[in-house]
Amino acid sequence: MTFDDLPDNWPTLPLTEPRLVADVLDLVVGERDRHTGCIAVLACDSSVRLLQPMVIGEAPSTCEPQLMQRTVDIVVEAMSAQERAGTLILAFGRRAGLSVTAEDRAWTAAAVDALKETAWSLSSAHVITLDGSRPIPA
Repeated sequence: MTFDDLPDNWPTLPLTEPRLVADVLDLVVGERDRHTGCIAVLACDSSVRLLQPMVIGEAPSTCEPQLMQRTVDIVVEAMSAQERAGTLILAFGRRAGLSVTAEDRAWTAAAVDALKETAWSLSSAHVITLDGSRPIPA
């Protein structure tokens, strides 16, 4: 996994192919954010093409549904101002390990709950560490 592998036209491609998603997450989530923990949110259009990446640094390791709700609310409000509805890709950054934890699943469930009252959906969720990235199974 490395952002050096991204094709020149990657911004126009849908983030549905696992290798491409991994490379884009490698670009968006820096080493510092992996060391300190983060939540990365990739706001994508309805075809899952990246519109705007965002990273919340030093995020808690324990799921905070209210934080996820606020995050989703901000993204949806900002993108709705541009008359857009689409999908989100989430990544939970931490220092090491690629095991999917109960907290990763809890954060993902909190995002799904936060999106229920919107026109947006969750495309995928991932763990990203200094060891690489891994999708969180639905």
